[in-house]
Amino acid sequence: MAVRALRLLVRNVTNIDHALVFYQQALGFRVIGERQDAPDLATLLSFNGTIQTICLQLGAQKIMLACYDPPGKAYRLGSNAADLWFQHIAIVTADIQSSYELLQFHGAVPISSGGPQTLPASSGGAVAYKCRDHDGHPLELISLPTTTRHAQGGNLGYDHSAISVGDIERSIGFYRDQLGLSLSAHQLNQGQAQDRLDGLDAVAVDVVAMLPQDQPCPHIELLGYRQPSGRMASCVQRASDIAADRLVLEVDDLPSLLGQLQDCEPGSVLRQGRFAGTKAALIHDPDGHEFILIDSKYPNNAWER
Repeated sequence: MAVRALRLLVRNVTNIDHALVFYQQALGFRVIGERQDAPDLATLLSFNGTIQTICLQLGAQKIMLACYDPPGKAYRLGSNAADLWFQHIAIVTADIQSSYELLQFHGAVPISSGGPQTLPASSGGAVAYKCRDHDGHPLELISLPTTTRHAQGGNLGYDHSAISVGDIERSIGFYRDQLGLSLSAHQLNQGQAQDRLDGLDAVAVDVVAMLPQDQPCPHIELLGYRQPSGRMASCVQRASDIAADRLVLEVDDLPSLLGQLQDCEPGSVLRQGRFAGTKAALIHDPDGHEFILIDSKYPNNAWER
């Protein structure tokens, strides 16, 4: 039993129209499918209200914007990357300076100080920049050493979704042993460039790449901050809270994986139901980050219609 692919990020927003303007104009996403109510998602999340969704695509990757009525709590002011509700998507760009300037123009809130930062080779050698959208969700622009600069430039898709965790070894064990992801890289990032990137002082963070079996990009990145210490995720209590992002993971045998989780990680399976027309389950990791699992035996791309 294993995760085959990361199919979708479900991102909570306060206003779909406002979010659409930002994600299309500032980041280059395009709308796919129709805006629609999502009763299956409301049932899966045990949400007593209505959820309206719309899907967008950048390169080969997709996100779903979800707006709740009644709404949940706003993203907590003063949040930082070490806090255990932190989750970003890292958008690969062929021209990070132009992408950075476009985000500034559209009012993105900086996390990084001093613009894009060049990380040392020991930290991967990427050029990166972090900011927040108008709802407070963190985003990262990243130019990897292997990124090919296209003549037209622009953003190419997202490489990973990074989540902060309280115990890096415990989380590696959960994602590797219970979800079947492969540990691809594990490095310690620190130094002045990392401090400026995170907008924090004296950062020391374990960065661990966990890859799905069939489709390594996008993948999940675990962030284990040794310094500074992060706060627990108690501020995210309801399905509708803005900080409650959820990744949709395609697995090869949903019933067997759920049985394994129930045996080895009691309480990690929250409920079963449907998502976008297919069988699904809602689970959480040891730090409370939630995931929607869908079964590859019942393929459905309803979020594209």
